[in-house]
Amino acid sequence: MPEVEKYVSGLVIGIPAIVLGNVLTVFLQLEGKLAHANIAVFATVIVNLCGDSFNIFFLKGNMLGMGIATSLSYYAALVVLLVSFMDKDSMFRFSLKEIGWKYAKALIEKGMPKATRRVCNIIRPIAINYMIIMIGGVIAMSAYSVQKSSGDFLELLGTCNGDVIVLLCGIFWGEENEQALKDTMRIGYKVVFIG
Repeated sequence: MPEVEKYVSGLVIGIPAIVLGNVLTVFLQLEGKLAHANIAVFATVIVNLCGDSFNIFFLKGNMLGMGIATSLSYYAALVVLLVSFMDKDSMFRFSLKEIGWKYAKALIEKGMPKATRRVCNIIRPIAINYMIIMIGGVIAMSAYSVQKSSGDFLELLGTCNGDVIVLLCGIFWGEENEQALKDTMRIGYKVVFIG
């Protein structure tokens, strides 16, 4: 636990970059700039490997240094993503004019269900792990880990497609484009069931 605490302390620094990176990647996908998203992932891997190596071989560092290296890798990806939106042909461009507290209430209301789900998704496995270890021990924990990994693999296609479908349907709902909504749902169901 002390080592985990050190790693998490370093990783916390990168939370803003992780959140913004996830949001910006969605917009890049909408613009069809998948190459930029892939470059961001590549930047994350390279900076993380270099940071971890520097921490281990030169600083003789601990898990705190590993967490900081991971955080820096997320910031490197964020820089790549931000540069992608500076293109004049970008459909989405940044504007500081529209930033203000008047949007805070709407953002909190719309974001609260997802935030609540995320918090519950963090708490649930911790609680389940403690119960399994107390009741069944390490062997039961190992069995649960295998079952959980298998489940995650099987639900991957549905989860990924679901995120894209929700995003597109939100856009089409705002545009009141009923035909596009139906088409998106139909194609989404086909992809999930065929896959």
